[in-house]
Amino acid sequence: MPKRIKREIREMLKRDIAMLARSPWLSEPLQFIIKRHGKTMRAMQRAADKSGGGQQTRRVTAKVIAVLPEFKQARLDSPDGWHYAITDKTPGIDWQCLREGQQIECTVTTTDLPRVIEARLLEPNSDHTY
Repeated sequence: MPKRIKREIREMLKRDIAMLARSPWLSEPLQFIIKRHGKTMRAMQRAADKSGGGQQTRRVTAKVIAVLPEFKQARLDSPDGWHYAITDKTPGIDWQCLREGQQIECTVTTTDLPRVIEARLLEPNSDHTY
């Protein structure tokens, strides 16, 4: 992957974290965690899970925008504006097999920090287009 694209993705991740830190919908513990530990996404997700109580989920069709071997993840973009990540811990799909432009159907949480619960690759000729 070209260095320019890697740099743009890193900047996108930094912007995502900065946007979350300013979000008026986040609970106070989450805002503290984001400000204090901006890159500790696991800690933020644990806090979101604790504050969320019962998890609600929804289905999203997203498009692979980048595969980042150095971060061991693939980044997804959904039509609703959220960015998601597929990692080696995401059930149902292997991030290493993904390529840019592929369509993924994901089950995601509807907490302050949405997380992919499960994902599957859609066939190229399916009628789920994005």
